[in-house]
Amino acid sequence: MINERLEARQFIEGNNLNKRCVYHICYIMAKYYRDDGLSHEAIRERLKEWEGKYGYYFEFDVNKVIYNVMDSRTPLRGDVPVFINTTDIEEIRKRFDSKNTRLLALALLAYGKACANKYGDCNVSLLGVANWLHVDYSNLVNRSFKELIDFGYIARVDTKKKWIKSSRNQVTRIHFNVPLVNTGDNRVMDNNIVRIFNEYF
Repeated sequence: MINERLEARQFIEGNNLNKRCVYHICYIMAKYYRDDGLSHEAIRERLKEWEGKYGYYFEFDVNKVIYNVMDSRTPLRGDVPVFINTTDIEEIRKRFDSKNTRLLALALLAYGKACANKYGDCNVSLLGVANWLHVDYSNLVNRSFKELIDFGYIARVDTKKKWIKSSRNQVTRIHFNVPLVNTGDNRVMDNNIVRIFNEYF
């Protein structure tokens, strides 16, 4: 999630796959190939080869995904330096007791340090986060994420857009009510936020 190019390579190699995240996987891989300079046709060929190899079939319009990727000028994030400090940990401990809620708080904080704007806002795929952390999506949304909002760690931003049930890559816009100070002694390496979580909690 933080290092998107690493995430894409993991998907391409058949790692960290989840059938609920097939659209996200397809989209990230398509962006990876676009960033490497492949054409529309070449990207489709790579994606279709991947389908046959790993048996995760795209039950949607792959060409539409490729068009969306080509229209987006934002490249995948690479190895962005993200650091966790003791103030971050103390803030999480002060607000939460549940292991899963603390893990989600830490993961979203690290993600926010990588991609939030100057106002502390960013878009996040909760399905992608659940896959990243290897936790149940329903529990993440209905319990942990709700707890982060109820106890003031983050706020959900109303984007004025209606929910579209058919949307496969739905993102949620959030605002951080805690400082996003990217300093500290512990750097997130290879998207491994669980290592840092286990050190502190």
